[in-house]
Amino acid sequence: MGSGISLWVSLISAGAGILGALGSQWLSHHFATARELRASEDKLARERYFIATELVFVLEQFAEACIAPACDAGTFDHTEGRRTGETDFPKFDYSSITGNWRVLPSRLIYRLREMIVLQEESRRLIHQSFDWDDVTDPVESFAIRQYQAARLGMKAKIQAGRLRKLCGMPSTALLQGQRSSGAILWKLWRIHRSKEMGRLITEKLFRDTMDGRTDSREGILP
Repeated sequence: MGSGISLWVSLISAGAGILGALGSQWLSHHFATARELRASEDKLARERYFIATELVFVLEQFAEACIAPACDAGTFDHTEGRRTGETDFPKFDYSSITGNWRVLPSRLIYRLREMIVLQEESRRLIHQSFDWDDVTDPVESFAIRQYQAARLGMKAKIQAGRLRKLCGMPSTALLQGQRSSGAILWKLWRIHRSKEMGRLITEKLFRDTMDGRTDSREGILP
């Protein structure tokens, strides 16, 4: 009887030792994995904050530069006999960005990269308008230029705001108050968007009218 009890005690002791060793090994692995995960998350947060800081200031600087052309309707120079602009249309790129783009969410990367394409589109539309407009007094072309500047400025502000929110950055005075650049761009965008929509509607009505006249004339041809 005594030898049987001793055997069970030995087995229980051996099992407890094995379980203790396995548990200790699992805990060590668990804590090591948790440390590695925290280190990885900390590295991701640092890299994300770094590139976001670079991008935010590029975007906000560009947005600030968009305000002047968004207000510029051109001034008629009687000496030269034509309307000329008082500001240059801003241009930006990401050549100064040194951070790792891959640490940002893919959707945000898409929106940021899209800014380059939208900028080129705006420039093309502006150039086309000036090519077809009245050479001496291109009022409509300046209106299109104002709208495109306000539109790009607002988009840059929005992307900068998303980056600030993503990385928990402090808010900026550029978005606070009625005289902030964000409020000014929003107001200009609404004004110029209304004008642009009116212009597009007028153009469509004109094209539809001309198409109708063409169809009616073709109908009476032999």
